[in-house]
Amino acid sequence: DTPVWVMATAGFAVAIGVITFGGRVINTIGKEISPNIDFHRGWCIEFSTTITVVIATILKYPVSTTHCKVGAVVFLGAYVSRGKEVDWKLFGKIILTWVLTLPMAMVIAMLGFVIVRPIIKG
Repeated sequence: DTPVWVMATAGFAVAIGVITFGGRVINTIGKEISPNIDFHRGWCIEFSTTITVVIATILKYPVSTTHCKVGAVVFLGAYVSRGKEVDWKLFGKIILTWVLTLPMAMVIAMLGFVIVRPIIKG
């Protein structure tokens, strides 16, 4: 079982991220990647994201709802406009960021472990 303090610390970190960068992420996904999202497209994006996450959960695959949503926005925008309304340069930057965050997170986790472990072990 995961200690409560670990879950609370992780939850606090997520909350800080949402408070500080949530608006920027929402603006990027909702207005900049594919600018013509109306309520019909929004419904399709939310529905496809939900179905994808549910299926992945049943199959026990870890997925990111944000990644699913970005994929839905990009490919729905590409389908509807034949690729003309999607900011492909921005999408490329997002993909690069996804790729780079894995090794960055590994290094940060390792450094955190190296620093915190002696403090906890005493």
